[in-house]
Amino acid sequence: GAAAKFSRHNAAQVGVERMSIRVAYGDLNMANAAGGATLLKRIESAARKVCDDATMRSPLKPRSVSRCRKDTVESTVRQLEIGTLTLAWNGAEFSQVQLSAR
Repeated sequence: GAAAKFSRHNAAQVGVERMSIRVAYGDLNMANAAGGATLLKRIESAARKVCDDATMRSPLKPRSVSRCRKDTVESTVRQLEIGTLTLAWNGAEFSQVQLSAR
């Protein structure tokens, strides 16, 4: 089945290992919006796991975790180049911008 290798790596941080999680999506119909939205949720869940583990000891944890999650999800969505996933991600990004503008 189809799976994305999902990883978080920051070369600027010495001693940080590359961490990855496989995110399966072979069970999803990527030709429709629901498939893209479901895959996005799976990627966001994987980002939470990877980024929370990677930043456990950071004194700036809340900010660094948030940034890690955002960057990791964005990178993964762009690498996969799946139209319905990109649309779901763009919709999520648009919603966050709208909420922060209010």
